[in-house]
Amino acid sequence: MEFEYYNPNDESRSCVVRTMTKLTGKEYSTVKAELTALAQELGYETYNNETVFGQYMAKHGFYKTTEYENATVGELELNDGSYCVYSTNHKGFFHLIPVVDNVIYDRRNDSLELYVIAVYKKEKV
Repeated sequence: MEFEYYNPNDESRSCVVRTMTKLTGKEYSTVKAELTALAQELGYETYNNETVFGQYMAKHGFYKTTEYENATVGELELNDGSYCVYSTNHKGFFHLIPVVDNVIYDRRNDSLELYVIAVYKKEKV
């Protein structure tokens, strides 16, 4: 998998918004406002919740395809399409990563070492 630096905003703790910005093509501020409203509508304090970002992705055609136990992001082959990889370091850190045609778009280049929790794929229309 290749890596390309992507950071549409300087907020450091906003991987959910960054990922959805890349995958939807919407402006960062629009995505953040939509996620915030959805979290409130669903009764969550933050959009950093799998239920919230899962519903947001479903509204944009992304659905969970596979859950993993011990695979790392670097072991994935995500060709031909747009994906969201939900990952962890198994020490309390969770991270969303947009992947388009086997290229990771992120502000951090150590994502390949994270463990995959689940992969969401954009359904073709």
